[in-house]
Amino acid sequence: MSRTKGALIATLLLSLVPMAAGAQTATGAAKASIWDLRPLGRHAAELPTAQFADFACGTNGGPPSTGIAGWHEFGRCLAERETGLREVYFRYDDEDEYWALANNLRREVYGGTMVFSHPVLVSGLFTDDGFLIGLRIVTDPRVDEEMRRKSVTLLHFFLNLFADSDIQCRSAEPASDETPAGPLFIKELCSGESPGRRVVAESHFYRKAGQTAFDPRTAGLIPTAGQFRSESRLLELMTAEIPDRAAKAEFYRAWQPAPSDIAVRARDCPGCDLSGVNLKRADLRNANLAGANLQGANLHGAILAGAKLAGANLTGANLNKADLKRADISNAVLVDAMGHEAHFDGASARGADFTTSAMQRAEFLSANLSGANMTQADLWEARMGGANLRGALLYNTWLVSARLQNAQFGGAVAEKIVLYGAHLAGADFTGADLRGAEIDEADLQRVNFTNADLRGASLTAAKLLDARFDGAKLGGAKFPAGFSPGP
Repeated sequence: MSRTKGALIATLLLSLVPMAAGAQTATGAAKASIWDLRPLGRHAAELPTAQFADFACGTNGGPPSTGIAGWHEFGRCLAERETGLREVYFRYDDEDEYWALANNLRREVYGGTMVFSHPVLVSGLFTDDGFLIGLRIVTDPRVDEEMRRKSVTLLHFFLNLFADSDIQCRSAEPASDETPAGPLFIKELCSGESPGRRVVAESHFYRKAGQTAFDPRTAGLIPTAGQFRSESRLLELMTAEIPDRAAKAEFYRAWQPAPSDIAVRARDCPGCDLSGVNLKRADLRNANLAGANLQGANLHGAILAGAKLAGANLTGANLNKADLKRADISNAVLVDAMGHEAHFDGASARGADFTTSAMQRAEFLSANLSGANMTQADLWEARMGGANLRGALLYNTWLVSARLQNAQFGGAVAEKIVLYGAHLAGADFTGADLRGAEIDEADLQRVNFTNADLRGASLTAAKLLDARFDGAKLGGAKFPAGFSPGP
């Protein structure tokens, strides 16, 4: 290795955050990781499930493919050509991660799917009869550029994990479409075996064809961003025989995970007291929970599509990542509930109380929220296109950068609502109370403000093409320089 390459790698290593193989939860407890799937050779039915999420067929370091319910559905994934095994992609349990996001805390504090404090894509490799005999780790290419540059350094940590194996590394020559990224070209290919195990590790840092340091459209004056490959990969394969393989395969051949007793009960439990229960990721689609007490319940990632929750008490409930598409939550109480990236598309939420809830990046596409109370709710970057918010209470509601195209706000009480940078093209605010609203830099093209009260509202730098202000009260309102709302 040259002095230049060695110095740069050392710099990258020193710049990494403190390294640890695992992560911690919000309570400080050890968080499950890919290493908890050891020892290899266990059947899918014997693997831990609750600590992992978002199972899907893997694509050898690419994005997840077909979603599956868990390890036991490995057979739905096609055998890959390289190994002949079936790859199951997964993520670490993300309940603490989403709790942090809903509470506007730094995601890094609670971590995501990481190895040695670096974001990664992880997967297990299964035989046709269901035995886990391989683990794959690939650095996640979706991270920011600074973190992605560091991806190449993980090779050294991977190799240290297998110091007892005879692993040999070689520096490969560039392919015809590969060039150094700056002064550096790294293409390290390592492999080796020890009794019962084979290990393959790689690191790559260079540019591929079409990737350049400077944008050629600017005559080389403006640098590009992210146009390089920086990646580390690890593949661990079990080569030893699996004890009692045939007997175990037959025993688990038709095995299916059984739902918890509380999940079975919750499928048809109107008016039940389920306060504080753990229904995390439970399949409750079309369940009848009308009028149920779910105060403080954990419904993280639960499937509640089409469920009946009218009049239910969901105060302080955890609905992060939950699926409530087409659910009936009319007149339900969701005060202080968390629903980060929850899905309420097509839901009926007439008269529901979302006061002070945390619903960042939630989806309410075409939902009926007429008369709902969303006072001081955090709906940052929510997607609410076509939603019915007529007569809703939106006092001091936080809708920064939300997408609200063609939403209906007729008669809504939205005093001091924050719509900074929101996308509202085609929305209707007829007769709405928008006194003191902050609507700066929003897209208000074709918005109807007929008879709305915009006194003291701020619409600076907003796009107002074809917006209507017939009969609107505009005293003290601030508009973009040179804009006149008409007579």
